[in-house]
Amino acid sequence: MAAVRRSSESGYVAGLAVFVVLFFIALGAAIWSFKEHHTVKSALVTDQTAFADTIAKQFTANGWNLPTQAPSEFGVVYVQESYNAAALKLAEAAEYEKVVRPMLGWDSADGIKAAMADSPVQKEAVAKGEPPYAEMRTLLASYEKSHQTLTNQAADLTKERASLTSQLDETRNELRAKGEELNKVKAEMDQTINNKLTELNASFKDLTAKLDQKNTEAVSLQQKYQQETEGRQKDVAGLKAEVTKWRKMYEDAVAGPGEREQLGAAGKVISVQPRHGFVTIEGGKDRGVKENDVYVVYDIAPGGKPEMKGTIVVGQVNEHTSLASISEEKKYIVAGDLFVPQARWEQFQKPATAEARPGS
Repeated sequence: MAAVRRSSESGYVAGLAVFVVLFFIALGAAIWSFKEHHTVKSALVTDQTAFADTIAKQFTANGWNLPTQAPSEFGVVYVQESYNAAALKLAEAAEYEKVVRPMLGWDSADGIKAAMADSPVQKEAVAKGEPPYAEMRTLLASYEKSHQTLTNQAADLTKERASLTSQLDETRNELRAKGEELNKVKAEMDQTINNKLTELNASFKDLTAKLDQKNTEAVSLQQKYQQETEGRQKDVAGLKAEVTKWRKMYEDAVAGPGEREQLGAAGKVISVQPRHGFVTIEGGKDRGVKENDVYVVYDIAPGGKPEMKGTIVVGQVNEHTSLASISEEKKYIVAGDLFVPQARWEQFQKPATAEARPGS
C-alpha cells in the first residue's frame, strides 16, 4: 500500500511540474508575441508617418492622385496601391533621367529652373508681370484635374455610347421584326390582290366572250338588214322601172309637154349607202357642184308630176361625181332618182301652187 501511495504522489508531482513548465512556456510566448505586436505596430506607424511626410506630401503638392484607405486597426492609410503609385512616379523619373535629361542637358531641378528663368519667354513674362514657371505648377495641377475630369466624362460617354448602341440594336431588332411583319402583311395583300385579279380576268374573259357573241349577232343582224335593204332597193328599182314604163305609156297616150320638161333634173343618184346615210350623185367639179350645196331628190309620179323623196347635202366634191349625206328622207331614195337644187325645186313649186288656187 505504501508503494502504491508513493507512486501516485510521484505522478501528481510530475504532472504538476509539466503544468508549471507549460505555463511558463505560454507566458513567455505571450510576452514575446506582445513585444512582436508592439514592434510591428510601431514599425507600421513609423513607416506610414514617413510615407505621409515625404511621398504623400509630394503627391499632394503636385496634385497627383494617391490611392488611400480609411485608417485600419493599426492606423494603416497607405496600402499597396499607394506604394505602386509611388513606384510608377519613380519609373517615370527614371525614364526622364534616361531619355529626356541627355537631350536637354539639365542635371537637376535647380538647373531646370535656372534654364527656364533665363529663357526669353520667361523674361518677357516677368516683364509683363506674369507668374514665373515655378508658380505654374498649380495651373498644371488644374490641367491635370481637368484632364481627369475629361477622362471621366469620356468614360461616361463611352458607357452612354454603349447604352445607346444597345438601344439601337434593340430598335433595329424591333424594326426588323416590324419589317418581317409588314412583309408578311404585304405578301397576304399581294395574294389577295392576285386572287382578285384572277377573278377579274375571268370575268373580263367572260364579258369579252359575251361581247364577241353580241358583236357577231350585231354583224349578223346588220348583214341581214343590209340584205333586206338591198332587196327592198331592188324591189323599189323594179317598181320604179315598172312605173317609168307605165308613165311613159301614159304620157305617150295622154300627157303632152308638161311640168317634167319644165323642171329639168340636174342629175341622177348613182348609188345609195343606207347603212351610212350617204349617196353618190352625178356631177362634180365639171358641173360646178360645191360643198354644202342642198339638192332635192325626187321621182316622177305616174301622172307625170315630180314627187319629193328627200333632201341631200353635198359633203365631198370629186371631178365627175359628188358624195352627199341624206338630211331628210320621206321615201326610200334609190339609185336612178333625180335631183335638182333646192332653190330650183322651190321655184318650180310656185307656179303649181298659183295654178291650184283658181280651181280650188
